[in-house]
Amino acid sequence: MADISQSSTEQTCASEFPFLQDPETVTFIHKSKVMIIIQGLPGSGKSHLAREISKVYSDHAICCADNFRPSDIKYPFPKDILTKSHKCCQDTAEHAAKDGVNVIVVDNSNIRLWEMQPYLNLANEYNYTEIVVEPQTRWKWNPVELAARSTQGVPKDVIQEKLKKKDYVYPFFYGWFVNNTDSLSLRQMAQGMYEECLQEPQFVDEFVQYAVPGAPQKKDGSVDLKQYFSAKTFDTGPDSLHCTAFYSDHGEIDGSKQYATKPAVQHSLGRAYKLEIIGLLITPRSFGFRLKLNEKELLLWNNDDDGNIPTPPSSKSNDELQKQMEQMTFDPKGQVQCPGWHPTKFSPTCGPGSRAHLSVGVGVGFKAVQTGIDLVQLVQDELNADAKGKDDFLTIKIKKAIARCYGNGNWLVYFEESMAVDTLFTGYY
Repeated sequence: MADISQSSTEQTCASEFPFLQDPETVTFIHKSKVMIIIQGLPGSGKSHLAREISKVYSDHAICCADNFRPSDIKYPFPKDILTKSHKCCQDTAEHAAKDGVNVIVVDNSNIRLWEMQPYLNLANEYNYTEIVVEPQTRWKWNPVELAARSTQGVPKDVIQEKLKKKDYVYPFFYGWFVNNTDSLSLRQMAQGMYEECLQEPQFVDEFVQYAVPGAPQKKDGSVDLKQYFSAKTFDTGPDSLHCTAFYSDHGEIDGSKQYATKPAVQHSLGRAYKLEIIGLLITPRSFGFRLKLNEKELLLWNNDDDGNIPTPPSSKSNDELQKQMEQMTFDPKGQVQCPGWHPTKFSPTCGPGSRAHLSVGVGVGFKAVQTGIDLVQLVQDELNADAKGKDDFLTIKIKKAIARCYGNGNWLVYFEESMAVDTLFTGYY
């Protein structure tokens, strides 16, 4: 008979999750709002993992439909009992979200997207960052052992059928997420620097020439530059900032499986990262923070828009350029190096990851993705200017930064010193 004791093996597997054992991740989650959705078959160790999470985060709520079923009713459960127990579970999660509980744990099977959708909707409504995890127990695919361990007495044949129906639940996109408090601070900082730029007539004169049609106006008919940008159209809502690492569209995008199963991605889901902010971009279409990814972060990056990667200008053939791209390496500090290029004050990034950003707002008629499109073009403008030795740009000095115009109302703001922002790498569902 198989040994079905749950203490040692499950405890070892649970300790592998960064939200349980990585100090930086635990610290980040303590000051954020996070919903952890546990996905797995009966007997796979979901409830054990939920208990381990509750030991780390005192301000928590565990939402489990099993807890709302009468103890004297055994599997298979009547439909009305199932419906009522899941409704009670969802209500518990909603009450916890309304109260702003630090960590909400959803301990149900969640083997298909529609099963976890009510909780994902709550997370999005109440600005919770979502982590979808699965117990890493060695028997999680073994119907015999799962049936033996199931506390609800789910038989082997039923588990086998559930196993056939189990989906790999891909997120809408993967990325690094800033918590609500820091997002607000960063938005205020960005707005403050933007308004400093608005105090400079040269900035205003250049920018308004290229203002998008339908831009907000003042009573006198002039463009209302203070109200120019908005985040209301963002898929993730207007509150929390994020940097997209890979857009998967729930698995519909080619390469989704390869990305999801990469060891670096598997290792990093639910893990905290400090991203480096090096400046701002301000264009008539978009407004956001510019990031500089390090070597570990670039292992998670796959968002370069079909290979549209800024590189130094060259007369080489396409084949030669492809070989050049493959030769990109990292310097000792972990920054990407393009052949023939070295970082300077006005050309701090090159190659893969140059698109990395936090969208703050967009102009009328545009979506958040425009920020990345604009940044790619501006980085290429930097590289072209650097190669030509050109430096006769319209430039203004603001507090702790320099703003430079690359034409057509497109500006990059270079910080005197970069800053770090705490984030959590996970998916948005």
